[in-house]
Formats: sequence, structure tokens, C-alpha cells
Amino acid sequence: PVRRCLCAKQLGPRKNVNLPGVKVDIPVLTPKDIEDLQQFCCRNKMDFVAASFVQTGDDVRFIRQVLDSAGGEAVKIISKIENESGLEHYDDILAESDGIMVARGDLAMEIPSEKLMITKANIAGKFVITATQML
Repeated sequence: PVRRCLCAKQLGPRKNVNLPGVKVDIPVLTPKDIEDLQQFCCRNKMDFVAASFVQTGDDVRFIRQVLDSAGGEAVKIISKIENESGLEHYDDILAESDGIMVARGDLAMEIPSEKLMITKANIAGKFVITATQML
């Protein structure tokens, strides 16, 4: 479907655009992200990395492959679930991740917040971080 902007404005840096119901086909890691993981994270023996907008288990498997290729087998992956696609593929993402971050603010823009994600992570014995809108 074609969308038209009703109010043309410039979007500033580090701003979000939410597109409920739209599958945004972008890679989970940019070339710069891959370089940073391999050159900084693995070399400095980081304990965790958090990946934003994880949409599928394949995203997590790709991150794991990048880390493993640079000696980062011990690095734990926290997958941040921020949109409908991530929720649709949650079970696969959970299985591949070491921990989950539930981005309630971003999810609320697209779908109702789901306590089910937290419950499933607890049952799977994985840590879970609930971010934003906690007060």
C-alpha cells in the first residue's frame, strides 16, 4: 500500500518512526555494527550485547555467528523486542537468546504490552529486562 505524508517535517537524529502492521525489511546488523562487535566487543571480552529491533530467531543466530567468528562465544545476547514482528517470532527469538528486553514503550506504539513474553522468559530460565513506562 502507498502511504502519503500529510504533514511534511524533517525527522531529527535518533528519532523513531512507528509503522504498525508494516514489515520493515532491514538487517539486524549494519556493517558498522558487525565491525564494532568483532573489533570492540569480542576483543574486550564483553559479557553482554543488546540487539535492538530483533524480529526473528535468524537475527539472533546471525549475531551469534558474527560473535563466534571473532572469538566471542562467551558473549551473551540480549534481544530487544520492540515491534509486532518480534512478538510474532518471540518463541524462536527466546530460544536463541540468552536474555530478553521487553521494550514496552515501543511495543505500546504498535500492539498492547504483553506480560506473556515475561512469563515465557521466566519459564525458559532466561533473564528478562522490562524497559520503559515502569512508573
